[in-house]
Amino acid sequence: MQKHFLIVCVLAFAQAQKNKSTLFAPRLGINWGQYRTKADDVASRSYWGGGFHGALGLQHQLDPKGWWAIQGEIGVTQRRSTDRNLLYDYRYNLWGADIAVLGVWRWMRKFDALFLEAGPSSSILIYGKYWRRDNLTKEEETRRVQFGRGEARDVRRGEVAFNLGIAAGYLAGPGYLTAGMRFWHGINNIGSGLFQRWHNYGVLMTLSYWYDDSLRD
Repeated sequence: MQKHFLIVCVLAFAQAQKNKSTLFAPRLGINWGQYRTKADDVASRSYWGGGFHGALGLQHQLDPKGWWAIQGEIGVTQRRSTDRNLLYDYRYNLWGADIAVLGVWRWMRKFDALFLEAGPSSSILIYGKYWRRDNLTKEEETRRVQFGRGEARDVRRGEVAFNLGIAAGYLAGPGYLTAGMRFWHGINNIGSGLFQRWHNYGVLMTLSYWYDDSLRD
């Protein structure tokens, strides 16, 4: 009896998942943000900088009516910013590998859709450069930072952030062409006292195409 009940439960769960749709999307966008240095002995001012963003996304329906979904993303983001204080000016151009897991509330009709999303993300520095200018001597130094190479502090600039965003999509073939805007706020250079800790924030603007196989019919 218990064996039959277990089989029925497994089949019911499999059928429920079968009836739930999964969307896939390539994503392109622009990241616009800054790094604000937080250190007891450094008073600095940060300036915004822009960079590119590219990712692949997956969105899986959680409930039978399709109001809720979980969204996973993996991609690459360029982060640029300027940080200035009395002694030095810094300019950053960093590339990181990103992963995000978001909860999504969806309002979907046949010809349009609305997404509200929130959740955590993480980024690991893979390559970049920064320029340091001495305001007293006017000397400039350029350094490359790459994951797995250089000093220990160069590989600890992984970011942990929280994201909150909104996106609107319109039916285009078997999917929704979607424009979105997402605010993020995080901490960079975690896990070490060898370098100043950065509190980062900014806006990510993206264009996505969420492919839905069920719309081919």
